Parts: sequence; C-alpha cells; structure tokens
Amino acid sequence: MSKRGDLVVLPPNEDSLQSTQVLSILNEIGLGIRKEDVLFIEYGYEGIYDPNQDIKTLKKISGFNSYAVNAFSGRALLPHYISNVTHSSINSPHPRIVEIADNKVFFQTITSNYIAEGFVVNHFEEAEPFFRKLTEKSIIKTAKSASGVSAFFISPDDCSGMNEAFNCLTEGNIFVLQRYYPHQLSPSVTLEISENGQIVPLFISEQLLSNSSSGIPVHEGNIYPVNLPVLIKDFLLKASIKIVKSICLLGYHGYIGVDWILSLSGESGWYGKAVEVNARITAPTYPFIAMKRLGAKSFCIKNSRLPKKITADEVRHKIDPIFWHPETKEGVFFYNFNPLTGKMIIAGFSNQREKTLELVDEVEKCFS
Repeated sequence: MSKRGDLVVLPPNEDSLQSTQVLSILNEIGLGIRKEDVLFIEYGYEGIYDPNQDIKTLKKISGFNSYAVNAFSGRALLPHYISNVTHSSINSPHPRIVEIADNKVFFQTITSNYIAEGFVVNHFEEAEPFFRKLTEKSIIKTAKSASGVSAFFISPDDCSGMNEAFNCLTEGNIFVLQRYYPHQLSPSVTLEISENGQIVPLFISEQLLSNSSSGIPVHEGNIYPVNLPVLIKDFLLKASIKIVKSICLLGYHGYIGVDWILSLSGESGWYGKAVEVNARITAPTYPFIAMKRLGAKSFCIKNSRLPKKITADEVRHKIDPIFWHPETKEGVFFYNFNPLTGKMIIAGFSNQREKTLELVDEVEKCFS
C-alpha cells in the first residue's frame, strides 16, 4: 500500500486493462489520479477539509482542482470570495439569498412560488420566532452537506428534532429551518456557470433516497436519465436557470446543483419546489462526465456497504463478472472503497436506465 497526499491507494490488479482504461478516463476529466493508481480508493479528508484553510494549500494536498477536495463524495470547497456571504439585494423575480455557507445556498421566497422557503439561524433564540409561527411539519438540518444524517423533523406539537439537531452541531455551525413538502421524486439539476457568466444546463438526475431512523429521506445516490415528462423537465431546467442567475450576480463560476422535490399527486397534477442550491461539484457530476467519455448512456452511483475488513482482492473476485466491459459499454466499478469501515460507492454504467439499476443491484447482492 502506498500513500500520496490525502489518497490511500491499494495496488491495482496488473492484469486488468479495463481498470487502467477507466482510470485513464477519470484522469482525463481532472481527478488527478495516476494510471498506476488503483480504482479502489480510500479518501482521508478528515483533517484536510477546512473551509478556513487557504485554497492553494488544499489544492496542493488533495491533487484535485480548486473546487473539490473530495470530489467523489460531492464534498467540495467554494472560493473564499463567496463563502459565508450574506446578500439580500437581488431584485425580483429572483429569490433573495439569505446566506451562503458550507457550500449551500438557502433562499426565502419573494415572488417565486417554486422556491421552498427557508431560514438560516445560528442559535435557538433566532429560531424561536419561527417555532411560534410553525403551523406545518418542517425540517431542521445542518448547513453542511451530510446526506440527511443531520436532518430532523419538527412539527407544531413536537420540536424535539430541534434539540437533536443542536446536539449534532459544533460551535460556529449553522442550521436551516425549512418547510417539509411530501413528495414522490427528488430530481437534481446540474448546471455549469462559465467565467463570463453563461449558464449551461448539463443534465437532470434522480436522487435515490431511503428513510433514516428519524424518517428523513437520506440521499443514497443518483440515477440518470430520469423518467419524467418533457413538460416537467423543461420546467426544472428553466426554473433552475432562473435560480442560478442569482448566483452569477455574486461572481461564482463552476459547477452548481439545484435539488428539487416533486409531487405528481397534487390538485394540478404535480408541483415542484427547489430545496437546495449547492454551489460546488455535486455527487453526480463526475459520473456524468465519465459516462460520456465511456460512451454509455446511463449511470447510477449509490452508497453501499461491504462486510468490514474485506480485502480488495475479495472485492475484485466478486465483481469481476460485471466489471466494465468496453465492447458492450456496460459494467460497474467503484468511486470509493474503504475496507476498514465497509463503505463503498458503486458506479454503474450502461445504455439503459433499467440495466444500470440491475448492475448496481447485482453488486449489492454480491455482498449481502
């Protein structure tokens, strides 16, 4: 085993040309991974991810571009000029940005009825007015991306979730209070803002969710493409561009993701609400780029579990039959593998959504 920067790498299978091919593609799209490195990578970002550190130092440590420290898991840094900025002078029809912190942007509604209203607060005293007005079920969550782990329900007759949320926080962190909207789908729109401010919508993926012990949906991964009517896709793209125009006014450029909740059972047939804007490289961005380079048409990434202390050789043996096959443009590999904790991120690619899901399910069955 060798160590390079914040990457702990395991030696690759020397006979695996497929592994070398995929690594080469990942290297081309800017992940800074050498061809001689392995596909199974353990990211040690603890002690490295620090919003107060200098960007150049983090870039040197991580080997990634300046917007990403742990690009595979979607955790990334913003340039300092946008981090922890409060801006409230954006004119209608754009929503008012309450605060940008820990790579998330939160909104209050002005004229747009498709933005989920939210409040950014630091202390219980600031939250009290919200609780007094609370008439519907809501969510309290930490500002930093946590895949639903630090999110809790609160309601007019039960605010215990607030105390649980505060217990998850360290001094100086902030959290968000947001109305809860029942929904069936959670699409995510990924866009890119060029240096001259041009907004380019890239793709819409569907977030794969499962319920946590608190009942809050937990983000487990993403699947592309989405099965949505053209009308709804068009709405999501146009509305996301409107939202992202607000970010352009702050000078941000780079990748950006807008997370939505979508209900297909309302009185009008469906409704959508934007619940988060992540001004950073989000989880599905690199799989989408890799999919294009691999010549596939569908991808799926999913957080999964391995038996603890399983070895890389054992993993390779189990997944060998469904590893990437360039002739059919389908197969699986891993964006992350940690033999100590038993965590992995499965990446599946094929030419059909249903086939991609089958491949990912097959991997999970191998280790169940």
